[in-house]
Amino acid sequence: MIGQVDLPVLAAGGIGSGSAFAGALDRGASGARVGTRFIATDESGAHPAYKQAVVDAVAGATEITGAFCVCPLCATVPRARVVRACIDALRDFVGDTVGEATVGGERVSLPKGHGLPPGSGATGHIEAMPMYAGESAASVSGIEPVATVVQTWCSAAGTPDRQVGNGTVA
Repeated sequence: MIGQVDLPVLAAGGIGSGSAFAGALDRGASGARVGTRFIATDESGAHPAYKQAVVDAVAGATEITGAFCVCPLCATVPRARVVRACIDALRDFVGDTVGEATVGGERVSLPKGHGLPPGSGATGHIEAMPMYAGESAASVSGIEPVATVVQTWCSAAGTPDRQVGNGTVA
């Protein structure tokens, strides 16, 4: 597809390391859309326990589930990939409310099975809240500044200032 369109193409899915990023660029992608790796960064708004769960994940530690489907705005029952440990914690949790979070400046109760991931200000049973993560979580080895992650990935791609598509990754 990359050679068939005159548009930048972003790789997505499974890109959690510098080598995966470099591989995507080597196959012709203009860049990458990355989620899981940036959960475990200093700048992420994720709860510290969520960041650590991503770092602790090993191969096969994530699972697609509908366990966190309490969503008043959703038209369908959402399914998503999360760290398996939070599915287990949710199953074992007794009660109707797992904790609280701030949404739109207001403190709200979080019912068991809600879909809001734990942000830094969440309180309660963080382990029973949805910790969204892809399979690439197994390649995340630590919580680092975003700049360090990007520099490491650019080095893996061949140069600290690799020209990518119409822009520069630095």
